[in-house]
Amino acid sequence: MAEPLPSGIIADDEPLARFIFRSRDIRDNSIRDEAFLPDKSGETSVFRHQGLTQPALWSIGDRIAAGRPSPPNVLRGRADFLAHDVREAGRREGSGGGLDLRPDENPPNEPNHAVIFNWPPAKEDRRLLAKELAERAAWIPRP
Repeated sequence: MAEPLPSGIIADDEPLARFIFRSRDIRDNSIRDEAFLPDKSGETSVFRHQGLTQPALWSIGDRIAAGRPSPPNVLRGRADFLAHDVREAGRREGSGGGLDLRPDENPPNEPNHAVIFNWPPAKEDRRLLAKELAERAAWIPRP
């Protein structure tokens, strides 16, 4: 595995991945907005893959899938996007957002783990931002 990335600010041009485990998060070779919605803690888990080989990145996803407490625990693929995409979606006029990224202060055994945070409180606004992220992301199926 590559050396952990430095903590602190995630650069706009940094590539990120959202691992996809649920088949319902994929439609017609694209990502559905539900894949990007925040969890109960108000964050969306992503992985920084700058400096990792493709096999190393897939290995992270496979380890996470294997460690999931309940199905679905099969890695279907990933959504690739740039940090810039998150920040642009958060700036969208009328979104109520202000999305940003930060390295996870307590990564789940994965130093490249980061989170999208600062989701708006209104469900409709969160869904609009998740939809925009899904539209910007590239679907990469698991080889």
